[in-house]
Parts: sequence; structure tokens; C-alpha cells
Amino acid sequence: MEIYQLIAQYRDMSGMSQIEAAKELSITPSALSKYENNNAQISIKMFVQMCKIYGIPKDVFINALLHPEELTIRNLPIAKEKSDDYDEFSTDHILELYKTNPIYFQYFHVFNELPADKQEPFIQMLKSFIAFQR
Repeated sequence: MEIYQLIAQYRDMSGMSQIEAAKELSITPSALSKYENNNAQISIKMFVQMCKIYGIPKDVFINALLHPEELTIRNLPIAKEKSDDYDEFSTDHILELYKTNPIYFQYFHVFNELPADKQEPFIQMLKSFIAFQR
């Protein structure tokens, strides 16, 4: 599933019309229509805004960037209420890393595949390493 299909699906799931969504996004309804019909490139920043407004879960955001081929209408999680999960630091940092070197997302995918009990020690090690670097 492509990002343009994903945003159209989640806008529908949120119950918003194109006019309402465009107003929330501070764009014209025709610009939103172009995004949803793949007639205009969606910037990652605009995609993040849409994720917030439509309540797109963070894991769907990550999968849309990493593995869009794995997303289908059948396996999409239900939209949440408008989401504050996308704080500025984390999304800006993620987007900057993605633009700089997409291989980081391959590493993230490998990490994400680990069981939770294996992820936690790695997270703690990274936090210690980052603290040590400062």
C-alpha cells in the first residue's frame, strides 16, 4: 500500500471529509485531493501532520516508510483519536535520519523484530552510550 492510499484510507476511517481535513492541515481541498490521488508528492512533514490528525498509529507510520508493501487495507490498525504521539523531537529526528541515511531504517527494522525482552537491554545500552558521549 502506497502512502497516498494509506492517507486516503485513514482520512475515511477518521470520518473527516476532504474539506475538513484540508482545513486542519492548512492546505486547500484540491491539494489534499492531489495527495490522495498520487498527483502530488507528499512531504514527510505533511505525512506526519496527517498521521497526527487522522490518528495513524506510530507503527503504521514507520511501516509506511520502511515496508509499504506489507501494509494492506485488511491489516491496518483502527485509527485512534487525533494523536499527540508524534512529538516534534522524535518525528523530526526520525525524518532527518531517514533523509540522511535510509540504512538506519533497516537497522530499526531488525531491532523491531526482536522480542521485547531482547529490546530492553539494547535500549538501556544505547541510553548509557548516549549519556557517556555527552
